[in-house]
Amino acid sequence: MKRKLNFQVAALQANQRIDKFLVEQLKNDFSRSDIKKFIEAGYVHLNAHAVKAHQKARENDLIEIEVFRHDKQTEIPAVDIHLDIVYDDEFIFIVNKCAGMVVHPAAGHYEDTLVNALLFHTKCLSDINGLTKPGIVHRLDKDTSGLLVVAKDNKTHRFLAGQFKGHTVKKMYVAIVSGSVEYDEGIIDEPISRSPFDRKKMKVCHASSREAKTFYRVLSRCEDASVLEVFPQTGRTHQIRVHMAYLGHPILGDSQYGKNQSKYPIKRQALHAKMLGFIHPESKKYVEFIAEVPLDMQNIINKLA
Repeated sequence: MKRKLNFQVAALQANQRIDKFLVEQLKNDFSRSDIKKFIEAGYVHLNAHAVKAHQKARENDLIEIEVFRHDKQTEIPAVDIHLDIVYDDEFIFIVNKCAGMVVHPAAGHYEDTLVNALLFHTKCLSDINGLTKPGIVHRLDKDTSGLLVVAKDNKTHRFLAGQFKGHTVKKMYVAIVSGSVEYDEGIIDEPISRSPFDRKKMKVCHASSREAKTFYRVLSRCEDASVLEVFPQTGRTHQIRVHMAYLGHPILGDSQYGKNQSKYPIKRQALHAKMLGFIHPESKKYVEFIAEVPLDMQNIINKLA
């Protein structure tokens, strides 16, 4: 049985670590270990954004937690959900994630995620990221389609994670953006941080931000829209979506960072992770995978041709 609890941080509780704050609030019902699991699972939100245990709360912050008794009945269930598995060996899966699928369980999504589907296909998944993120090395937004690599063991996970951290993984996305992009190619080198006004959004901001760099190349354009190949050099949250909006050309269908384009209707942001390349954890050779653009985006691209 799951239930949501809300806490507003008082002045005397400010600057306290969120995990310690919750342990104090829930000590009669849940252990420190339970609180850690809730945070790792993404069931704790600070001002509507998922948190890490070491984050500190400020006065008047709103902390929301979805709690449940962690027993066999609340283990992440394996669910028979279709997966487009592009590649499968002893060490990794390459999955072509469909738009609309959340990567791992979080508030509101417990049995319809990529993780639920992976657990149905195999029990051999890394557990470095906790019980709710087995095998998950990196993520795509819910409404972004395309390629993800999944680790089957912890050694593989660490090897792949090191490549993502070192920005040596090659990634290419196809994006359809609003308007006619002026230059045939360019680099957006602008730092990104979380918006102080909306904790669910990111924004270009030069104060207390993290480096973010995106290269793009125009494949085709018309007056109303352009089709791009996009190569993120870093891996910030919502990076491509934020950078294209900053350039003045938000991704079609991205209601969070742009406006819905009625001329080219699409039910999600028109962004697809088409290519993924990295050093294989066992062979130590470079491997590269391709997932063709899905039909909803291809239909728009055909109209623009």
